Amino acid sequence: MKVILSKDIENVGDKFSVIEVKEGYARNFLFPRKLAEPATAETIKELDKKMKRHEAKEALRIDEYKDLAKKLDGISIEIKAPCGEGGKLFGAVTNLDISQAIKTSCSIEVDKKKIVLQEPIKTSGSHEAQVKIYKQIEAKIKVSVIPS
Repeated sequence: MKVILSKDIENVGDKFSVIEVKEGYARNFLFPRKLAEPATAETIKELDKKMKRHEAKEALRIDEYKDLAKKLDGISIEIKAPCGEGGKLFGAVTNLDISQAIKTSCSIEVDKKKIVLQEPIKTSGSHEAQVKIYKQIEAKIKVSVIPS
């Protein structure tokens, strides 16, 4: 059965794509959750119109995300954390801590889920974090952990 997806579904397809799925999956999972609709001649024509509007909005959003990435790229953030001997932290600096530090120092709200750390920050010193703003738009920030 061919369906048009209403939202991005991981391992299935992207929003507005026409895909082939089993009839039971469409009827029992996708349709009740309003994740898809049947692909008929009429809905495919409507899909073309929706795609044009969506692409225009997407272009504006991408420009905004690129501006945000330019603002965030290369900023340095200081976080005070309690340390023991040898600069080891009691606990770790989390994505939430970094998100709150960005908000207080730069007045920019970043969702904690968009901050990616190579490894948990458990020592004082300078570390790098990556902020995944949108699909392939990213910014790198420096996180300095200062013993308190």
